[in-house]
Amino acid sequence: MKRTILLFLCLLWLAACVPTPEEDAVKQKDTNVLIDTVLTSQEEQQAQHPGATLPPVKTQVPERFVIDEVTETRGVHVTADVPIEVLTDTVFPLLRIEKAKLTDEQRLLIYKRLFQKDTLYRFEEHLSRESLVWWIEQLMQERDKEEWMREIGGTEEEWERVQERRRQQLKEYQDLYNALPADDSLIPLLSWDGSLPVGEQWMQWIVGDPYEQEGIYQLRHGTVFQKGNRVIDFEPPWLNTTFPLTASGFGPTWKNGVERIDPKDYDKPHAGATVTPNDVTARALSVLDGVADYVLADVYWANNGVLDGEGAGETGETAYLVELVPNCGDARMVYCEAMAIDHTDAYAEEWEYPHIVTAFSPDGAQWGFEWYSPQRITQTLSESTALLPFDEVRTLILQQINRIYSDEWNAGGTLKLTRVQLGLFRIREQNSMDGGLLVPVWYISSARFVPDPNAPGYRADRTFEPQEPLLILNAVDGSVIDLWKGY
Repeated sequence: MKRTILLFLCLLWLAACVPTPEEDAVKQKDTNVLIDTVLTSQEEQQAQHPGATLPPVKTQVPERFVIDEVTETRGVHVTADVPIEVLTDTVFPLLRIEKAKLTDEQRLLIYKRLFQKDTLYRFEEHLSRESLVWWIEQLMQERDKEEWMREIGGTEEEWERVQERRRQQLKEYQDLYNALPADDSLIPLLSWDGSLPVGEQWMQWIVGDPYEQEGIYQLRHGTVFQKGNRVIDFEPPWLNTTFPLTASGFGPTWKNGVERIDPKDYDKPHAGATVTPNDVTARALSVLDGVADYVLADVYWANNGVLDGEGAGETGETAYLVELVPNCGDARMVYCEAMAIDHTDAYAEEWEYPHIVTAFSPDGAQWGFEWYSPQRITQTLSESTALLPFDEVRTLILQQINRIYSDEWNAGGTLKLTRVQLGLFRIREQNSMDGGLLVPVWYISSARFVPDPNAPGYRADRTFEPQEPLLILNAVDGSVIDLWKGY
């Protein structure tokens, strides 16, 4: 009886808290209240049904998310008929997590696997005698001071500073030239032990050969950062390609020509490839063996063309784009490339959502590997978390869409939901950018809004993707989670 009353009161509270179109739907929550709600529900269930366990989540929700409704405020037509992707075969836990750091040994091991080398080296530019001759000749050419001042608009003092820097650089290159052996052999690079840069050096390039020393973009290299969310960044040479071969360069996934590969097709090569999605996924996961537990989120057939600016519209190179997410027992997180930002901090500290993005050429060559924000589970608060009934969730989703599209220029538009997931997502604990909870959420990660051309004011089609989903709804209490605030 108590459980029935509690559920009734919770639903009344949710109904009362549904925001009107003018209200902000997202406020910092006290995560302790959420934890207490979950634990109280769990205790009462055990008291009423000793030894009983929650049924698998997949049995608690329909196979498909179907909706064909019109919002109350602006008459937006909302449609969907898509599978509900439940990211667990059992139930969702409630977990406490914190930021994690790689050890020097883990960092070195991962880069050895990416380079497929037993020894790696700290990159420094050691120029050859031939290259130094060219630079010395350039630096020995003095410009006309009056011409320089006219072109640059500089002062006498600025001219003198430029000349002093030129003389210093010239001497440095002359000394380097004189120090090199007459046979033009290069001084080998120092080996790397996996350590982070120290002092004023905020980043360090890592290469796989002691003589890869001229021009970083000609090299296959890794980057090690002193601070920040990106803990692994591996890239092949950029030369002879239309655009840089960075892993993230093959997103975003809504570019023309990008295709999300159906999992049922993972065991066969995509048209234009000689290896399968399963092949490249196994390669990506092998890099993490013994270091972290990640699983596959999606595989795309993607290109690294740009969306705007110089080169916009060009396709560039084509590759498999493999996205990985943390695995948490029997459940996994939703894939998200965005970051939470602490706007109360004058320096706007950022905390990216944990993910790995990696790219492979059509024949299986590693074209890039980027790992953001590893995390560590510090406490299992609940092994099985009770979720809101699906009918309540469906109502809340429609209410939130009504709020999102409350402005007049949305009147009469059409919103089509094209992907709905139910999985774990990180929310920040109060006043923290280092710790949080993993909670089950409804993640509407793909949608398209088409406005009515007769609606007043600004209007444009808008596509939502995992980088900026339409809606994230806490599956436990129905609250809205703001992607950028992190709660």
